[in-house]
Amino acid sequence: MAVIFGTTNGDLLSGTSANDSIFGWAVGGNANSVSGNDTINAGAGADSTNGGTGNDRIIDTDFVNFDNHNGGSGTDTIDYSGITFADGVVTINLATSVTSVTGGNTETITSFENVEGSQGGETIIGSSVNNVLNGNGGNDTIDGGDGNDTLNGGSGNDSLVGGSGNDSLVGGIGNDTLRGGNGNDTLNGGTGNDNMDGGDNDDLYIVDSIFDVASEVFGDALGGVDTVQSSVTYSLSANLENLTLTGSAAINGTGNARNNVINGNSGNNVLSGLDGNDTINGGAGADTTNGGNGNDRIVDTDFVNFDNHNGGAGIDTIDYSGITFADGVVTINLATGVTSVSNGNTETISNFENVEGSQGGETIIGSSATNVLNGNGGNDTINGGDGADTTNGGSGNDRVIDTDFVNFDVHNGGTGVDTIDYSGVTFAAGAVTINLATGVTSVSGGNTETILSFENVEGSQGGETIIGSSSNNIINGNGGNDTINGGGGNDTLNGGAGNDTFIASLGNDSINGGDGVDTANYSQLNQSITLSGVGTVQKAGGFGQDQLFKVENVIANASVANNTIDASASLPGVSITVNLQTQSLAANNVPGLGTLSFTAVNFDNVIGTNANDSIIGDGQNNQLSGGNGNDNINGGAGNDTITGGNGTDVLTGGTGNDVFDFNSITESQPGVLRDVINGFSGNGFGLGDQIDLSTIDANTLLAGNQAFSFIGAGAFTGAGQLRYFGGILQGNVNAGLAADFEIQLVGTPALSVAAGLAGSDIIL
Repeated sequence: MAVIFGTTNGDLLSGTSANDSIFGWAVGGNANSVSGNDTINAGAGADSTNGGTGNDRIIDTDFVNFDNHNGGSGTDTIDYSGITFADGVVTINLATSVTSVTGGNTETITSFENVEGSQGGETIIGSSVNNVLNGNGGNDTIDGGDGNDTLNGGSGNDSLVGGSGNDSLVGGIGNDTLRGGNGNDTLNGGTGNDNMDGGDNDDLYIVDSIFDVASEVFGDALGGVDTVQSSVTYSLSANLENLTLTGSAAINGTGNARNNVINGNSGNNVLSGLDGNDTINGGAGADTTNGGNGNDRIVDTDFVNFDNHNGGAGIDTIDYSGITFADGVVTINLATGVTSVSNGNTETISNFENVEGSQGGETIIGSSATNVLNGNGGNDTINGGDGADTTNGGSGNDRVIDTDFVNFDVHNGGTGVDTIDYSGVTFAAGAVTINLATGVTSVSGGNTETILSFENVEGSQGGETIIGSSSNNIINGNGGNDTINGGGGNDTLNGGAGNDTFIASLGNDSINGGDGVDTANYSQLNQSITLSGVGTVQKAGGFGQDQLFKVENVIANASVANNTIDASASLPGVSITVNLQTQSLAANNVPGLGTLSFTAVNFDNVIGTNANDSIIGDGQNNQLSGGNGNDNINGGAGNDTITGGNGTDVLTGGTGNDVFDFNSITESQPGVLRDVINGFSGNGFGLGDQIDLSTIDANTLLAGNQAFSFIGAGAFTGAGQLRYFGGILQGNVNAGLAADFEIQLVGTPALSVAAGLAGSDIIL
């Protein structure tokens, strides 16, 4: 860097490639810089200056001698700040490259982008590039022209015009007039009582005096959204849209007839929207807001200071979406006009129709009007109240409560595991269907409402039909005689009070009938089922397994075979009494409960307990097994297969060609422990009853399963022999000559026995 001084003669001063300072002093001369960001002070005299390359500043302190200044390349500044021109006599024009005085003097200012005005009042005109024009002292008139300009009036009562481009206008000290022109302009009047007009497009006004005027009197033909930032109480004039209060003072803001966005500061503000569809955010502080006419949104982001919000006329929304309340501590109640916290804090919310909930979980209660209630984040509870409401749970596990099913509500649970709750309603029996699969709740009279994205249902206090979806649903029927179908998924179904019917479906479901006489109906499943003694129902075909509690009736599908009652896993000491003809099932000696009676419809087969069971078949071809214990089994009509199991059993085939199946010598032991068969009718070698011993090994001395040899009424001579005498069928399976098992045939019917013959009364 070089510092170069001229003499009192006419000097030629040249700078270096560094950032130089060149002082011409008192007579006309030439000052030229080579490169770098130079400062050239021409001094007195008729000087010629050239900044060269770089961002240069040429200072003119003697405007009498027709100087010739050239900024060169770069972003250069012509600086008159050391002079005090008389107001209104000087024009500095970058567009024409001339500075002129009303008396006729001029000087040339070529290739300058920026201007530092004098300490008097002059006119400064920019060029087509981006200019920085500083008026400094005096009452200046500054016109930025084209480009994105920065205009600073300085002290004095200045007039600033931005022209085209996105301009920044700062009035400074004094009562200034600012005109933005085209572009997205920023207008800051500074201190004093200023008049600002941004013109077209999106303008920003900075206001610091109640006497500042921000308006668009000169037109806003291109539209735009304009914003006033005010540190004082302020009301928007016509054609301005938005107002933001700054600082922390307790100041107020008022909108206009447009759709305003009004933001408070950290103080206690009073904010009024007036006409239009306004958005008002009080910010911090104890604020009072009033939407006025129009459909307004009042945003509350600071629920600590007992705000007072009034939506005014129109369809208005109170918006807490910028807050995260802790789950369960806040209630937003449009009906009472109060938002309350469990710690006692409250705020007033009057004349609102809609709610945007917080990002936490709160309770939202609608009014008698038509409400839109959005829970947003958290686990929310939403109750629309009266009116045709729209509710959205948002994220979280939400509960939407419907207490007025007349007005075609639209409910959406959103994400999470959500519940639609009609428990506060009493529907007429059979009149309503709640269907999660189709997303519709319908009344037989024709009314419907939409229920989307719900997994769970709380039924009404009347009797309705509830249908689940493919999700894992929790469905509670509550009062009335309900019909519940879980649909796909692993569902939890609770009938509640009343005589409820559960329609079986795919999945591993838990079914609790609750009070009343309840029914689990598998007739529509088109699969056979097995009902166990511990209340499980195994569904064939991979359809899953249900667990039944407090269900008195079970209905199987009559069109499929092998529906089975299997009590083999019952508690010790519990026995069953089954009559397939009367479709009755009783569990006896249940600990703490005694006898439990059920209806079992369309079952074919029965497997007993380890206690003494009574089993009666029907007209189907039943498979009846007593299990352990001393059982009494009657096949009834049909071609039945009867297995007594261990214990001393009484077996009756009934009509039909029945098979009495014995699988072990322990199932009918000799003497008083033997089983008794009533009504055996072998029918010679024709079709009739049979005794099946084929799974018993007739000779345990040999490997494998040996068949018996029938020896008639003669005595045993060895293992593997079967004899029949005096109505007693005896078998010997080892080396002893005594019977190892016995079966008594009441009435001593004749037996026709032949190995391998289809009509043999005994399958050896």
